[in-house]
Parts: sequence; structure tokens; C-alpha cells
Amino acid sequence: MTESPDTQHLEAEHPVVARLSSSVSLGDGARKGAAWLGSSKLILQVAQFGFSIINARLLFPSEFGIAALALAIVAFGALFSNLGLAAAVVHAERATDELLNTVFWLNGGISWLLAVLIAVAAWPVSQLYGDDALVVLMLIAALNFLFTRAPVQTALLERTFNFRTLAIVETAATTTGLVVVPVAAVCGLGAPSLILGPLCETVILSVSLWLIVRWKPTGPPRRERVAALWAYSRGIFGFNVMTYWSRNLDTLALGGAVSNASLGHYNRAFNLMMVPVQQVSTVIGRVMFPSFARMRDDHARVGAAWIKGMEFASALAMPTTVVFATTAPALVAVLYGPRWAEMVPLLELLALSAVPQVISSSSGSVYRALGRTGLLFKLGCISTALSVVAIALGIRWGAVGVAAALLIKSWVAFPIGIVPLMRILGVSFRDFVPAVLRVVGPVTAMAAVQLAIRFSLPESMSPVVVLSAQLAAGGIVYLGGLAAVRSPAYLAGRDRFLSRRKSG
Repeated sequence: MTESPDTQHLEAEHPVVARLSSSVSLGDGARKGAAWLGSSKLILQVAQFGFSIINARLLFPSEFGIAALALAIVAFGALFSNLGLAAAVVHAERATDELLNTVFWLNGGISWLLAVLIAVAAWPVSQLYGDDALVVLMLIAALNFLFTRAPVQTALLERTFNFRTLAIVETAATTTGLVVVPVAAVCGLGAPSLILGPLCETVILSVSLWLIVRWKPTGPPRRERVAALWAYSRGIFGFNVMTYWSRNLDTLALGGAVSNASLGHYNRAFNLMMVPVQQVSTVIGRVMFPSFARMRDDHARVGAAWIKGMEFASALAMPTTVVFATTAPALVAVLYGPRWAEMVPLLELLALSAVPQVISSSSGSVYRALGRTGLLFKLGCISTALSVVAIALGIRWGAVGVAAALLIKSWVAFPIGIVPLMRILGVSFRDFVPAVLRVVGPVTAMAAVQLAIRFSLPESMSPVVVLSAQLAAGGIVYLGGLAAVRSPAYLAGRDRFLSRRKSG
């Protein structure tokens, strides 16, 4: 097992950790954290969905396409600004003064260097893709690295289970960023509007966290700390690089093979598909990681918690991904309008590719908590290699070909990441498969009903009526299915509702 980045040094933890810490148990901290982050992400998911509709009405697909290229390029630089250092702070046995100082200076120095490199690369990249508009977009996006997201402050809040504070701050910052985009679009800024929103979010989030946590560096980085940090975080960094290529290579490849409009349709479909995946990975991953890290020597306990968290997360997110696929024609027509019709087949394919991603979304946090970051990196390499092959095979058929190839790849890669983790934790298929089927069964029944409505109603019928019928019937069938199999997620939700009703 990889050594914790702080096990070689026995200094006391930083006083800020004591100030932020509470007497909450791991179980209560995880449950309350999941509730806060889950509520926050649900609010943001609805807000992002709503603003994506507004933005689609204000901006053209080609503007989404060129902005997607700029964001994908800059996202690669973002990998180097963290290097997995924040996870090392959460994982460490002690968050010492030297550890926090080293993480801060490493992150800050790399971030400022990246801002300069991306600004310098803006013109050459624009020439590579043959679009001068990329210059301005990349220059604006590079400013994100001048206002770091306060990784030390974020890690300290996660380490001490202060997810309520994180949820409130992140909700406020993200909501502000979402509002900025349509305002800028109305002002006629075009594609840069899509870059200004995330920039405003970064600034607000960073400033807020500095004011709340009240931590500041007190010394220079220590060379021995850098070595210990890198021993743990290099696997996470490598995995993040592989994940980046898995999720952005399609955009970069399509940028040179299809029009900006086609890329814009693909980008909207991909981002919509990723909403439930990110909802699960963000909430479950961030909440469970500090809990798993504290009980990492008890594999049986970690395995049981992982199975339970996976089932709950799948019950919440998997229906959304399937609904995107089964209702795509009516959904796109109602929400985005006729000029986004090309998005329909892309959304159908990409949404189905998200199902295995939802199931396995929390596995990365377990690998990190167990210190198995090297194995995590190797699995990321395999997944990325499969993505490269899929994109290379599918790109001859344009965006639809790439989406279809990635659908196949996602299901092929699914057991590659899950089976090794089951072996490490001692989780049997008798434990894993029933937990998955308790969600997949009701979701399949819901999909069958929604598809029956979709293909039985006449094409002349209003998309609003079709979509309403699909959502209502599908929701009833899904909840009924969860009740029939006595899903723990359904039972927990029912009991909580009844207790609140009784107390009210």
C-alpha cells in the first residue's frame, strides 16, 4: 500500500484542523455530507439544466462548438494545477503545517505558470484549428489559473466533514457563474460568454473559501514533503490525465473533422449526459473519500459502505441518464428548439454510455482512499486506450460515429475498473450483482414504458404532450419498481418522508 504523505512526520496537526473539526462520527459525517452536497448538486443540476436551455436559445451551435474546444484545451492545463495534492491533504494521517504550506506553494506556482503557457499557446492553437476566435477564448480561460480554487482550503473542509459550508459556497459561486453566461450573451459577447461564466465562478469560490477557512501559508515548501506528496498523488495525477483524454479526446478530434455547428450539437449532448454522472461522482466521491480514508485498513467495512453508496447513487442518477435516451426527440424539441434537432441521436447514444459510468463513479474514491493510486492510474491507461481506439474507429462517421463507438467502449471498460476493486475489498458477485439489479430492473421497466409511448403516439402530436406522458408514466413505473424490489434507497426515502410527516 502506498504510504500516506504524512506518515514519515509526526508533528501535530495544524490548529485550523482542530478549529474546523467536530465530534461527528464517520457515519454521521458521511450521511450529513451526502445530504448537503446532494441537495446542493440537485439545485445546481436543475439550474444548469435550465440555463443550458436559455443559453441554447441565445447562442448558436457553432458558438458552443468553438467554446468547447477552448475549454477542452484549458481543462488539460487544469490537471497540472492540482496534481492530486488536495486528495493528499485529505488522505494524510496528519494535516501538518509543512504539508499545507508545500501543497499551497506547489499549486500556486504551477497555476501561474500554466496561465502564462496557455496564453502563449493561444495563437498557435487557433492556427491549428483554423479559427482565430480561439485566441480570445483561451486568453480569457487562462485567467482561471490566476485565481486558484483554494485547494488547501477545500481539502481542509473535506477532511473535517464541513460539507455544509462547501455546499453553500459552491452553490452560490456556481449559480453566479451560470447567471453571467446568458447576461453576457444578451450583451452580444457570443462564444466568450461561455468562458466568462466559469471564470466568475472560480473567482467567487476562491475568495469565499479564503475568507471562511482563514488559513494562510506560514513558510516555504519542503523538499522532503514534495517527495512524499508525489509518492501518493502521482497515481491520482496520472489517472486524472487519462480521464481527461477519455472525456475530451472526442471533442479535440471532432474539432478538426466536423463543423463547429456539429461539434456544438455533440458538446450539448455530452454535457447533458454528464450531469447525472458528475452529480454522483461529486457527491459520493467527495463525501465517501474522507470516510474511506479513515477506515482504509478495514476492507470489509469499506466494501460494505461502497456497495451501499453505489446502490443509492445509481438509484438517483441512472433513471436520469436513461430518460435522456428514451425521451430524446421530445426533450430536445421542447427544451432546445428545432435548430438543435441534430442533437437527438447523439444524446440517445451518449446517455446510454453514461449508465456504466454511474454505477462505477464512486470506485475512484475507494482506490484513492486505500492508497492504490498506482493501480488506479493503470486502469485509467486501459480506459483511455479503449477511448482512443473507439474514437479512431468512429470518427469516419462523424459525431454520431464517435458517440456510438464510445457507447460500446463504456460497457467494455466497465468490468475492467470494477472487478479489481471487488477483489481488493473481498466483495463477491453475490453482493454486487443484486445491488445493481435492484436499480437496473426498475430502470428497464421505466425505459420500456417510455419507449412504448414514444413509438405508439402519432408524430403529429405535440412534443410537450409526448414528453409529459413519458415522464409521468416512467416515474410511476420506476418508483413502483423500486418499491417492489424493496430497494434500500426507496425504503430510506419513504421512511424519511413518513418521519417528517409525522413530526410535522
